[in-house]
Amino acid sequence: MKMGFAAFACLLVVLVAPVIADHASPVGKALELLSDLQTKIIKEGEEAQKTYAEFSEWCEERSKTLQHEVKTGRSEAGEVEAVIAQ
Repeated sequence: MKMGFAAFACLLVVLVAPVIADHASPVGKALELLSDLQTKIIKEGEEAQKTYAEFSEWCEERSKTLQHEVKTGRSEAGEVEAVIAQ
């Protein structure tokens, strides 16, 4: 009788395990979706950081260029004023 009960218990585990796995499947699917979303967000963040770094560098270069142009323009304006005054 004990052998029959052990065989029944094993059979029950074999038959119930797929059902339990199916019930865990939505949770597994949710975790998989969250993991995929995390990977996507990290990738987008890295791309945004790269774009920001490039834009920041462009802004700094443009600022230096404009400062130089303003300085040069003021210098030239002073020279032109001196020529006009003569």
